Amino acid sequence: MGSRAFSHDSIFIPDGRTESEQAIQAMSQENVLGKVKILQVRNCKWEKYLQCGGKWSPEHVKCA
Repeated sequence: MGSRAFSHDSIFIPDGRTESEQAIQAMSQENVLGKVKILQVRNCKWEKYLQCGGKWSPEHVKCA
């Protein structure tokens, strides 16, 4: 196939890449995970906000 999986995060790097290209791919995956976490927290806050009928600001809600 020409690709290897380096972790359970499913980061596939084709054979023959240099280390710098591999580092760029890994950094790209880290950025995606951070953005996903931000969206999950925002979604959690809005769900709680809507459940209470919109009586308080979602910025004051704590989500894990």
